[in-house]
Amino acid sequence: MKKITTICISLIVIGFASSCKKEGCTDSNATNYNSKANKDDGSCTYPNVQKAPDNNSPCGGNTKFCMNYGGTTKSGDAALSQPPGGRYRVYWSTSSGTYEQLELDIYGSSTGVYAIDTAGTPGKAVAEYFHATNGAVKAAYGQVEVTSFDITNGLEGNFTFTMMDSTKVTSGNFYKVN
Repeated sequence: MKKITTICISLIVIGFASSCKKEGCTDSNATNYNSKANKDDGSCTYPNVQKAPDNNSPCGGNTKFCMNYGGTTKSGDAALSQPPGGRYRVYWSTSSGTYEQLELDIYGSSTGVYAIDTAGTPGKAVAEYFHATNGAVKAAYGQVEVTSFDITNGLEGNFTFTMMDSTKVTSGNFYKVN
């Protein structure tokens, strides 16, 4: 009988002790911090913190794309896509005024230098510029250098090439394009 009483008392003490472990958010940095909780239950939530601007772009500020096209500086936001054909496309277009765009197709998925060609050959790059008034023109020769190939945080690199109409494209940069 003494053994049964001891077991019963032990079970009551264990049950009572385990019920004292109040669950909740134990991180004081969380918006739902519970100072009475002594066991974290994974429910912590945090304030929405805006990421500070990254001002390291070679184009200045947070600008993702810039180039000198025939003596005229062009810059702005850019996007990354993966169209069919084993390529990644850095796409820039104007947001106002006369419509212009540049499509820079990289036929590879790593850092390195990609020579310009017009056929979309693996390990190469294709560039095409479009102007609403003047139409489209492809790059004839030159190169694209990808210095960071990170789909999540964005591609980074530079380019220089000559278009088929002999227009020179220099000081080309893309920065954290995703």
